[in-house]
Amino acid sequence: MFVTREADRERVKAPPAGISGRAPRYAGQERRSRISWITSAFNEIDIGVLVLSEDGEVFYANRAALTELSRDHALRIVDHRVLAREARDAAKLTCALGEAGSRGFRKLLALGNGETQTTVAVVPLACPRIFGGANVMLMLGRRDFAAPLAVEAFARSRSLTLAETRVLLALCDGKAPQEIACEAKVEISTIRSQIISIRQKTGASNLRTLLAQIAALPPYTGILGQTFGQTFGLTPFLEQ
Repeated sequence: MFVTREADRERVKAPPAGISGRAPRYAGQERRSRISWITSAFNEIDIGVLVLSEDGEVFYANRAALTELSRDHALRIVDHRVLAREARDAAKLTCALGEAGSRGFRKLLALGNGETQTTVAVVPLACPRIFGGANVMLMLGRRDFAAPLAVEAFARSRSLTLAETRVLLALCDGKAPQEIACEAKVEISTIRSQIISIRQKTGASNLRTLLAQIAALPPYTGILGQTFGQTFGLTPFLEQ
């Protein structure tokens, strides 16, 4: 997501410092193409990523970030700026962003409490400032053990049945076989047989190995993930 900034547009139009003459005819178009490529890449990642200035101004947020911050998260976006919902987190966030932007410090930041408790990574950006004055990246922590879409894609790749996929999703939610059987209203022996089948198809020697495979899955969004933000009215700020 991009904040449209008149100053950025002027910098694109202006000739490079120390060079006389006009800027390349397609400088603006090339920059927009580069930005479009970057945003497309980040939108495929099922981890919330924001690019900010050190004072919290949001230059870009991918769909995963917009979706996550629209929920009951410890952070929120107000007037294109990232803010902590709780006063006690505000100073911690301001300090971490300032140290990342001005001193190059990176930090894992614990925010919120209870159901909103989460950890975010504050990372300084040393790359050229494609996003104008942005120099800090904020990566949001996962709330779930694994994204359901990624688990379902994993299940399809291993030829799991629909019933086995449901059992796998329940295991990823931390449910015990007995609890899964009760919810599905089937015998525990049925669930155990399905777990054995899942292990055979995935090559996992035990449940711990199986869940380790799931934990190592890449942050995959799938086709649904590409349209999720638009479905909920979460359109990224894109520079026109």
